[in-house]
Amino acid sequence: MNDGFLYGAAHAANRAAAAHARADLRAARRDLAAAQAEHRRALANAAARRDARQRAALDALERAVLEDR
Repeated sequence: MNDGFLYGAAHAANRAAAAHARADLRAARRDLAAAQAEHRRALANAAARRDARQRAALDALERAVLEDR
């Protein structure tokens, strides 16, 4: 077999493997971005629930103070 042919075949295989690796990397980056966005939404929802609980607790405390007057 010709060395040039083997070199060409190996080069083509390496290029195909590199293209596949780049596609995998792009997919992983998309998955990471989606997971980060979901995490940010979850944090925002948790903060909103915490804020609502704190407002309710402060309102209850204010009502209790006003009732004691």
